[in-house]
Amino acid sequence: MINRKSTKDIFGYFLSQVIFEAFSVLRGFILPNILGPLHYGVVSTFNIIERYSNYSNLGIHYVALYKIPSLKLKNEYESVNDMKNNIFCFTLFCGIITFFFLIILAFINYTKLTRIFFWGLLISSLLPLLISLRGVIITFLKTEKNFSLISRIIIISSLSALVLTVLFGVIFKSLGVLFAQALVLFICIIILLKSSGYKFHFELSIKKIFEMLKFSFPVAFIVEILRSFLATMDKIIIFKHLGPVFVGLYTIGLSLKGCLSLLPYSISVVLGQNLIENYSDLTNHSFNSFFNSTYLLAVIMGFFSGLFFLSIPAIISIIFPAYKIGIQTAQILVFVAFFESINGLAHHVSIVNNLKVYIFSLFILAVLGYVILNFTVINLNVLYVAISILVISAINSVIVLVISIMPNFRNLNIIFVILGIGCFSFFICFLLNNIGGSKLNEMLLPILILKLFCFSVLYFPFVLYLDSDRKIIRRFYNNLMLYLFRDNKRKSV
Repeated sequence: MINRKSTKDIFGYFLSQVIFEAFSVLRGFILPNILGPLHYGVVSTFNIIERYSNYSNLGIHYVALYKIPSLKLKNEYESVNDMKNNIFCFTLFCGIITFFFLIILAFINYTKLTRIFFWGLLISSLLPLLISLRGVIITFLKTEKNFSLISRIIIISSLSALVLTVLFGVIFKSLGVLFAQALVLFICIIILLKSSGYKFHFELSIKKIFEMLKFSFPVAFIVEILRSFLATMDKIIIFKHLGPVFVGLYTIGLSLKGCLSLLPYSISVVLGQNLIENYSDLTNHSFNSFFNSTYLLAVIMGFFSGLFFLSIPAIISIIFPAYKIGIQTAQILVFVAFFESINGLAHHVSIVNNLKVYIFSLFILAVLGYVILNFTVINLNVLYVAISILVISAINSVIVLVISIMPNFRNLNIIFVILGIGCFSFFICFLLNNIGGSKLNEMLLPILILKLFCFSVLYFPFVLYLDSDRKIIRRFYNNLMLYLFRDNKRKSV
């Protein structure tokens, strides 16, 4: 599963995500200062349209992600082209409809809107069309595993967005920023079409569209909405009961969790496409590839989660001193990232294998999680909310992993191994964090380094012992060294 090309794609995609986040943070510092509260508020308001633009085509692009691999395995390339043409044309059609709807909405409310909001709505009416078209093309590239082009376009769009939004923002304020966002999307679409060589033909079969929507609608609007609710309900509950100050304390932990999640997210995106192909072949369910990849992901995340957990007191104390009260909350959220990351690959497998069961389990978990959070928040402490989210994430991991292996229960023991890695990492961190008074000692660099060293010394023998029978880590390490040795040998020649 993790071969030479996959490794290259993972680190290329990971690098593009890091650059994207860095430019986004930089833009987040610059724009509020050059726009001011009024114009920055206008941009933030219309970014709501941007957030939901990918769903303007009713999520039909999910069909390409999950159905094209099975068609390719059957060598039905004519059906693949028909599907691509129908998806692209339907997306274009929906984007145009949404464009005119927002235009008409702007003119209907012309007398009620200020000049800035009227023109802002006119400019933002382009976003659903452009964002959905870009998303469809990138989805097609994912089905071809062309992650090098996807990574390049992420970097290009990040840099272009930084330069153009700041430039147009200085000159035209909020309207300039909105126009720059649309311009960046247009440039990306042109680059994607030219680089990929895609040439779409007009084809819009109502029957085929309806069949595709029967699959895409549950995935896009039920699965994704439920997952989004599970990911954001903690902030909703905290805001509702405790107010924005506690949301701010909690968000610092979420930001650090997001940084930790960049690598597993990249792994899930790249390897997820391989898994979809394997599980699309009804004669060859590649369970070993799925388990090996998830196991390696758990080992990697268990290690980095531990390092983050022990380093967070120093990170927050130095960079965010006003948020020291949220140190323990941030540490708990780090291990939420562990459980979320090991679900990345299982999510794709569950959609391919047992979509209805997956939807039902997410719904039950969302209801259960909402009840638990409302109960724990009574203590007026965000730490209890973080602990509740950790428990909910662990339960979710068990459920999703079980669903993903339902056709092959003989591998059920691997779930306990994967979860055991995370629990062992958390147990070591908990012990080391409380040795010698954690609130003071993390500020002493030698003691922090000693704790990180002790964690590594205890962690790796444990995972190597677990791997003694499977030899997954050893095979991965040997293959990696073999690829590196071959590359170095070729360069020397």
